[in-house]
Amino acid sequence: MVGCSLGGCLALRASAFEPRISRTICFDILPSLFESVLHVAPASLKRLLSSALPRNIGRGIINRLLTRAARQNLTVQWGLRQGMHVMGVATPYDFLRASLQFDTASWSPSIRQDVLLLAGAEDHYVPQGQLAVQIDGLTRTRSLTARLFTAEEQASNHCQLGNIGLALDTMLDWMNRLDASQERLSLALAPQEV
Repeated sequence: MVGCSLGGCLALRASAFEPRISRTICFDILPSLFESVLHVAPASLKRLLSSALPRNIGRGIINRLLTRAARQNLTVQWGLRQGMHVMGVATPYDFLRASLQFDTASWSPSIRQDVLLLAGAEDHYVPQGQLAVQIDGLTRTRSLTARLFTAEEQASNHCQLGNIGLALDTMLDWMNRLDASQERLSLALAPQEV
């Protein structure tokens, strides 16, 4: 299972509940959509959003403030439009409330597959600290590998934009190493001929 961007969150959720998935790749990590939204929100709104939204208050004022912020900042405008479209909601407030549901903390301990986490050191959507949060939450994986891409590799952005080839090579190398180790294990466990 490979999940890209928000798909990184969704791939882990699927893995927690679907034992037929044997390997999971988060191409890029996204352990908390709400935290990522706060990461790109205007500084003047972060405190209000982090206190009001989880308590389901402030709908009118938050919609007005975010609409104003979207007129002043194209990144905020795109993020709100895209978020409302993806979540199928009509207002910025409803998008942010929906984003609270996309958090891997509650199901990460249920994941037993091999997991590869990819992250960018300068991701403009996902705070770098979320990589450690995701690693800490995956307590029962069969194996866990994490890779933080850097600016020197030109892969430090979200979903390694700038060097997707390196990200794809990393995924293929990881899968090949797992295949090789499983093959060695199978040979070691096979009945020996005398």
